[in-house]
Amino acid sequence: MIATLTLTSMLLNRAQDPMMPPVPKSELETVSFLKGRFSGKGQGVDMQGKTIKITSTSLGNLEMGRWMNITYTYDLGSMGKMEGRLIFTYNATKKMYEGTWYDSMSESPMAFTGYTEGKYFVANSPHVMMGEMAMDMKIVYAKESANHYKLSVKSRPEGGDWMTAMDMDYMRR
Repeated sequence: MIATLTLTSMLLNRAQDPMMPPVPKSELETVSFLKGRFSGKGQGVDMQGKTIKITSTSLGNLEMGRWMNITYTYDLGSMGKMEGRLIFTYNATKKMYEGTWYDSMSESPMAFTGYTEGKYFVANSPHVMMGEMAMDMKIVYAKESANHYKLSVKSRPEGGDWMTAMDMDYMRR
């Protein structure tokens, strides 16, 4: 009985434990527009620089009360299909979002830091190796409404000009 009461007390008072990092509720609420099921349409640029049509789905969840986990599927036309996962949270100590992008076409995960500004969530990942070339990557999410967001992926050779790799419109299903 005492063990049950102790365990219950620990679970209920966990948020007050000074040793536990604070849950970044307001920062995660800011990006909560990414939660749920969405269908996306847009366009991108293939490896030869040609424009391709893209269809996509996304499924976003808040996990463990701390992590946004978004799973994507893409049909990239002539480039084939790709699956990806974006996992991130807000680091209250560093006062920035931090996360990692994983996908089925890349040789390694892409770590990023991010921030919000108005309706935008911006994730930056400098020095991403693509083959033998180092690229800077920028992923910009724009909340258009509770049921609609836009996604733009931009890249540039380090120190070069930004180029749009993909622009997508996602609607809640």
